[in-house]
Amino acid sequence: MIESKSPVHSDPEIMSGMPVFQGTRVPFQALLDYLQGGDTIDEFLDDFPTVTRQQAIEAIRQAGQMLLAHALAQGAGSAVTARPSTTSASPLASALPLATR
Repeated sequence: MIESKSPVHSDPEIMSGMPVFQGTRVPFQALLDYLQGGDTIDEFLDDFPTVTRQQAIEAIRQAGQMLLAHALAQGAGSAVTARPSTTSASPLASALPLATR
């Protein structure tokens, strides 16, 4: 399977390195905040017209894949050891694919 280019990237010169949608200054976190607050993708896109629907959907798809892979890895790890994970970082935040310039 060919991986698609990440719609989200991080550049220290843009928004202090915060992950943003490619070609914009819109933080990926803004999309997550909208969805968590009960807003729709359409509402997000209306408020951030520089982000395309394709970018938003692809970012959610990739984040979901990363989260599932992380959960599967933790499940596989629990079969080897009964110790809980000691990391406190969000699996999504630490696993989100970021393209760099």
